[in-house]
This record gives sequence, C-alpha cells and structure tokens, in this order.
Amino acid sequence: MKRENSNRFLAAVLAGLFGLVVAYGSLSSSDFPCGLYGPPQIHSGDGHWSDFAALNPNRVWNYASQWHSFGDAGKDDYLDSLEEYNLKAILRNGDWKGNDTTGTYTDSIPYLVEHYSCGQHKELQAEMTYDEAADKFFNVDGTGFYHFKHYQGREGSPLNPGTWYLTPDSATAGNAMYGPHSTIDGPGNNHLNEPNFYWPGGYHYQSRAYQFRIRSKIDTTGYSVSSDTMVYQLIVTSHFLSGSSVDNTLICRVGDYSTNNNFEEHAIQITVTPSGSDKFSYFRYRIRYEDQVPLWIDWIEYMDKEQPYPLFANETLKAQTFAQIDNQCDSFEQDLQHGDEIIGWAQSDEPKMSTFDAHGIINDYMIGQNHRMPQLPFRLQGDFGPLGCKHFALVAKPRAFDFDIYPFLGPPKQIGDQTELDTLAEVLDLAYSPCGDSTALIFTA
Repeated sequence: MKRENSNRFLAAVLAGLFGLVVAYGSLSSSDFPCGLYGPPQIHSGDGHWSDFAALNPNRVWNYASQWHSFGDAGKDDYLDSLEEYNLKAILRNGDWKGNDTTGTYTDSIPYLVEHYSCGQHKELQAEMTYDEAADKFFNVDGTGFYHFKHYQGREGSPLNPGTWYLTPDSATAGNAMYGPHSTIDGPGNNHLNEPNFYWPGGYHYQSRAYQFRIRSKIDTTGYSVSSDTMVYQLIVTSHFLSGSSVDNTLICRVGDYSTNNNFEEHAIQITVTPSGSDKFSYFRYRIRYEDQVPLWIDWIEYMDKEQPYPLFANETLKAQTFAQIDNQCDSFEQDLQHGDEIIGWAQSDEPKMSTFDAHGIINDYMIGQNHRMPQLPFRLQGDFGPLGCKHFALVAKPRAFDFDIYPFLGPPKQIGDQTELDTLAEVLDLAYSPCGDSTALIFTA
C-alpha cells in the first residue's frame, strides 16, 4: 500500500517533536509514559543512571534476570530501589520453563497474567479465500493473515453465511480444502507458522499437546444414510524440518452429530514430540468430503492444552483460571510495602497473532476487576508490521502500546531513516485512532 508524501512530511514533523520532547526531558507526564526495557544500574555506582535519567523515565519493564543483577537483589529490594528513583515496575518474572537446551523443566513459569496471555488459540474461518483474506489484511483491519485453498464447494447461503458449503449435488468425494496459508506471501505460497511450537522461547522442547476442533453441521433430510455413514475427515499433518510428516485423522460420521441441521463441534487431540535435531515446523489441515450429505463447515480451531485451553475450552475452566489470576494479582497489588510500586502487569514480549484472543480476554478481565493496567508490548519488527498492529489493537484491546521503532537510530541506518519515520507516523496515528481501546503510548529506551 503506497504511502502519500503528506504522510512522510507528517512523520518527519512528529519525529522531530518527539526528539525535542526527549531532549528537553518532559516525558515524565502520566499522559505520555516513558519506559525503560530494564532497570538502570542503580546498584553499581558507575553513572549509568545519570544517562538514563535524561529521558525522564517513569516505568520499567523488568525481567527475571534483572531481579538478580546488581548485587543479587531480590524482588523486594528491586522494587525498593526503583522507588528511590520514582520508577514504577511493569511486573513479570521467571524465564519460561524448559529454557535450557536439554528440555528439562527447571525454571518457574511467569506470573499468571503473562502465562495465560501467551496462549495460542485461533478459530480459522473455513470460507477464508485468498481474495477475501487479502482484502481484510491489506485494506481493512489486518485480520485476514491466513487463508485456505478450496478444491470444491462454495461459501454458504444467506441462511448460513460465513461457512464453506459442500453438497452431493455439486461436489464429489475427495479433498475439499487445505491450509492455512500465510496471506502476506501470496495465494497458497507459504504455510502459516502458527501455532508456534517453540514460542515463547524455550517453553517446550520435548513435547506439546494440542487440541483441534472443527465446527460444522449436516442435513440428512432426504438422504439414505446410517449412523455409520462417513461425512468428512479432518487430517491434521505435523510437518518437521527434515521434510518428514505425521498425519492424525478425525473421522466424523452421521452418528457423531446429536441433532440434524445444527452446528456442533468435534475435536482431536495431538501430542507433538520432535526427535533429536528434527525440529517441529508447522501444522496443515486437510478436509476430505465423503459426498454423502450436505455439509457446512464454520471454522477449524487450534489451541495448546496448557495456556489457552483453560480460557477457551469452557466457562467453568475460564472462571477458575480468572480466580487464580485474581488471587495472585491481589497478593502483589495489596502488599502494603510494595504494592504502590507496581504500575501494571506484562502480558507478553513480541506476541504472535495466535495470542491476540488470549490477550484480549485477560485484558478485559483485568480492567473489569480494577487491577493495575495490563501492558501489551507489540514489536513492529515482527512479521506483520502496522497491519498486524491494527489487528492487535482490535482484538487484544491494549491500554498501552510499546513499540520497537528507531526514528533516531544511527548506523547501519541513517539518522532520520525514512522507513522508521513513516512507521512512527503510522504508530502515532494508530495509537490515537478509534480502532482500539488504547489510551497510552509507550516508547521504550
């Protein structure tokens, strides 16, 4: 999508103004929070804090290693030190378990806000053709980041919109659809690398369990079938870097539907276990239609069983998970000694598209319970850039943005690099546009 020259001019103006704000140190305003990725070296006495202080930061992303830096400070000492410099903590802890190359689960999991926000879950709409996906992705809201290749069938009738429809009158037994593919790479060119087995970094090296659900309905009226009549097969293929693959198949028969002409969900669970150096790469889904009765397919859903499952499987599990999050947040926020030093909770670092749903659910709950503001960093250096960021704003509903953009970066880029300036203009426009619920923009130094 071509940018207009006016945008370039606006970018330069905005970047210049931002530089002046930084230079003259007025970023301490709560209306324009300024954060640091890590705490200043306040225990070392080597003058680093004087350099950081010029930016007037008022909040800090903290990582597990930083609790044990500068004299092996524990959490309480760390928060006390930040208070001395009028800094607030965006709280997170712990490396993801299994963060060593052996795959042993030795590290603690992070706080529950981040743990569940990183759940990879998505309902992939079966009718998403490349043309429809490309329009949504490039021109609307970034949602069409995936699409399917369809071999036969058509989009559902006005009575069943948003579905893929197959009937014995116009289809034959065989493959109906295949995917998902990444839209940004063109029609059917590349696989979609989500859910990502190795994200967050080092989380699982040995195995990971997934559930795949498909929502569909049939109409047996006027067809001579039995409960054993096969309707379709969902073949989930696990691909590995060596080129090898493993198929797991869900076979759905007429008897698997409890009622006629009503949408129902059917599931298959798969555990992926890479072998040695042959790492897992991606999933592909193929639906084979058996040409027996009319079939409407609504969506194919994926989720791993540990993080998103408690949020999306059923309402009982979700309520129990929220209660756990609530109790943990209260225990920190209501601490008389250190509660005031916590300004918010980290949700993720460089989130994948698949996590946007979980981010939004956790965000809504945290705001509804009046917890400290959940913080959602999103890196524009990721795969999808500003378009993906717009999708993030709509689905994850952030109250704050945290971007990796460098409009004043030196070598190897030139200071004032035009791409970075254009990105800055788009980010500022997005952060203050009505497409999301964001109320703050964080630039981290």
